[in-house]
Amino acid sequence: MVHGESDGERRAERPGALLGREGELCRAGEVLRALEGGATPFVEVTGEPGVGKSRLLEEIAARAERAGAAVLRLGAGARDDAAVAEVPVRTRSGRPVLLVLDDLHRAEPVVLDAVRRARPAVLCAYRSRQAPAALSRLLCGLPADRHRVRIAVGPLTADEARRLAGTGLGARAAAWCAAVGQGIPRYVEWLARCPRLPGPAEVRADIDLLELLPLPAEPVSDAEFDGLDDICRRVAEAAAVIGEPFRPDLAAAVAGMTAPTLFAAVDELARRDLIRADPGDGGLFRFRHPLLRARLYQRMAPERRLAAHRCAVRHLGGADDVLVRARHLSRCARAGEPGAVAAFEAAAVTALAWSPATAGYWAAEGLRRVPPSAAGERDRRRLLVLLARALGGDGRLSEARSVLDGLLTAPPSGDSGGAARPTGGTAAQYAALTQLAAGYAQLQGGHGDAATLLETALERLGPDGAQAAALSVQAGCAALLAGQPGAARQYLRRAGATADHAPGPRVRRRALDAAVCAHDGDTASARGQLRVAVAELDALPDPGLAALLDSVILTAWSEWLVGTPGEALRHGDRAVGVARRTGQRQLLPGALLIRGLALYELGCLDAAIECYRESAEIARCEQAPEQTAVALALLCCAESWQGTVPPTGALADEACRRLRALPRTVATVAASGQLWAAGLWSAPGAGPGDPESFVAVAGGPRLRWLARCSHPRWLRELAEAEARRGRTQRADQWLKRADSVAAALGSPVQSAHVDAGRAVLALVSGRPGEAVGAARAAASAFSEAGMALEEGRALLVLARALAGVCQWTQLQTVLGRVRAIAADCGAGRLRELAVAEQRRSMSVAGRVREGSPAGVPPAARPVPPSGLTRRESQIADLVARGLANGQVAARLGITAKTVEAHLTRIYRKLGVTCRSSLVRALCAEPSALVADGAVQTGSLAGSGRSYGSIAASSARVATPSLR
Repeated sequence: MVHGESDGERRAERPGALLGREGELCRAGEVLRALEGGATPFVEVTGEPGVGKSRLLEEIAARAERAGAAVLRLGAGARDDAAVAEVPVRTRSGRPVLLVLDDLHRAEPVVLDAVRRARPAVLCAYRSRQAPAALSRLLCGLPADRHRVRIAVGPLTADEARRLAGTGLGARAAAWCAAVGQGIPRYVEWLARCPRLPGPAEVRADIDLLELLPLPAEPVSDAEFDGLDDICRRVAEAAAVIGEPFRPDLAAAVAGMTAPTLFAAVDELARRDLIRADPGDGGLFRFRHPLLRARLYQRMAPERRLAAHRCAVRHLGGADDVLVRARHLSRCARAGEPGAVAAFEAAAVTALAWSPATAGYWAAEGLRRVPPSAAGERDRRRLLVLLARALGGDGRLSEARSVLDGLLTAPPSGDSGGAARPTGGTAAQYAALTQLAAGYAQLQGGHGDAATLLETALERLGPDGAQAAALSVQAGCAALLAGQPGAARQYLRRAGATADHAPGPRVRRRALDAAVCAHDGDTASARGQLRVAVAELDALPDPGLAALLDSVILTAWSEWLVGTPGEALRHGDRAVGVARRTGQRQLLPGALLIRGLALYELGCLDAAIECYRESAEIARCEQAPEQTAVALALLCCAESWQGTVPPTGALADEACRRLRALPRTVATVAASGQLWAAGLWSAPGAGPGDPESFVAVAGGPRLRWLARCSHPRWLRELAEAEARRGRTQRADQWLKRADSVAAALGSPVQSAHVDAGRAVLALVSGRPGEAVGAARAAASAFSEAGMALEEGRALLVLARALAGVCQWTQLQTVLGRVRAIAADCGAGRLRELAVAEQRRSMSVAGRVREGSPAGVPPAARPVPPSGLTRRESQIADLVARGLANGQVAARLGITAKTVEAHLTRIYRKLGVTCRSSLVRALCAEPSALVADGAVQTGSLAGSGRSYGSIAASSARVATPSLR
């Protein structure tokens, strides 16, 4: 009775095909329990072909057998109703009978009628789209007392399909199999068995990969094609050659038959569910699954396939998509065939605007068919330029540079390639190729190489003309990023007013001018140039902005430098969107980096981390070491705020190693500074946060490698690092410089950095009253700029200052605001610091009145006998600062179990039972803290020291780097 699919599926599917079927099996379990109670349900398992119906049927039947039912399977040999009619409801021993029928849609009508009349419980599977009229009558004519249960089996989820395909495959290949297989187990496993899967570039090219893959045989799908008559097979093969979706009229022409014959065959193929109407466009059809078309295409005889492609080319009209024509020509055109090279070039030009990977494929196809002649050499050069643009746009920068190097060293006829100056069109081509090569060199971090290329071109072209102006602007950009702002200004002057004649060059020049001014600290001029550049950029639609995407990124970076992260985020968002839509993969890492910087500044940690992670992944694929290292460094800093990366994490080590291996540029030095400020920078012979190591990286005390408009921020970080080491005089010198630079910049944000640094220095110097005003001013300025994390840092310093002057009510309000910022930003580390500060302050707040004068010590308390050892004193001090057991263990290089054992002895010696009581006891007992290596954090009875001075002493050692 049943034939075709089930046996093949059982052989092909592994036990993993039941992955993700928990819901279906749960529902089947309810049916089995009803069967044990005497019911005779009629259970239908339906779904797409290959979705795993037969495997599910087998699993349900096996569970029924284990539950005590008698399972009767009727296979492909049953052709009449006798076998079904003789099945009893129960066996002689009283066991319920379960009749299992697979592929019910293939059964004969008489057998279906017998199934309708049968009384035992039935478990069947069928394809609903291929159900004949007799099966529909069976289902509608079931007796009223039969309980009908329908279990619809759908595709696997993306994660389940990846797990199914993942045996022996990489994550990327498994994800591709899952996506192309559309979650249907048979097709996912079929793809996973291919001896060769496409690489990332081939996947991005999107050029009918399936028909080019070496698909293995698949018995169930092959059987579907073997059952077709000659006419239906010819139509199906014509459709496979045309591609998806296909037009019936073109299929008729390729198959060589009349329209009535074709439509009859189309109806039969649709009835068999081999093809379906295309949901996107009326009158078009596509195969049930792309793998079916690919398999039928590969089963065709080579001569029939070649003839079909040639026929398709002849019947494609002039208005047809150039990519469709190129696909057919790629399967049948010979080298030197007239019109083929032009078709491939047209396809590459068309695809370049939205998919450089596709453009690269068609350019390569054209190059393979260029004839060896003078005309062919011109075609070859044009196609090589297209190929270089496509490879670069797809992020394959090394390959693109290799192609461009060949073009630049072998100039076209009419140019000697030596010192002679190119003229006319040759000059424009030479300038364009040089700009392209220099741009790719910059993306890989070779700013010096780019400047050399551009300077050589300027020498050949001369100082005048539009090409020379464009080259000068690009050379200025390379010089700026290489840390040579003076050279960048010289290139801008060489560009002169020539760049102002056209909108594109004018915007590029203004964007570079704004970046140079921002780097030099001329914020007024930078903002003026930005206003003009932004007005022109915002007026352009996305297609017009695609050619100026590098200038958009440069503009966003300048906005971030001058302290407007909101505007930087707006342009970063637009740059990322345009890069994705236009397929400019080579610019995506830079756009993601500037977007991440703006998000990080605004406190959106999760979104910033996502940007950094994607930027690092793409930059790795592009073999762009500078962008990879910078993205990893920024990712470490953002994750450290979340509290997910320890200071010695592998990611931080990798970022430091990569940055140290690269030459110093503006980007690498800034990234190293971010790691240093976060306490993650490791330099040989220097500890975390060592000021000298950062000064050395930044180019000496003048910090020449860092943008001058950000100097107050970095000088503040240096001052705080010196203050934490007790070197207050050095800290004061750094802050004086920061104050001078911030006044010249006229930037509220940079002035806020100076105020924040002064607050920390005042705290460390034992002047909490002075710290209150400075910290409050810094927090207010950061809040107005929308810089949430910096506001949280400043408020934490304010909280410590308020504790120093015994303003407990204000202190709780400020710490509440810090916790709210931490929750909004997802900054777990900021929250931990706020909680630790609250524990420290509350341990003293109960003993000191609100607003107590700084010179009046709190009331003395009796000193309990302690006798703490040196190690116990160290652990008690760290616990009093708010550190958890694991953090104490990491700080002292011991295990958490050892910390717990020490705490038990400390509690017993001090007569306390919890951590808060321990803190209060330590604040009252000096002897517990005077052991070698301990830090005094409480008030000393009778010593004459006020809580304000004690808080300042604690701040000197306990104030961590919050960046």
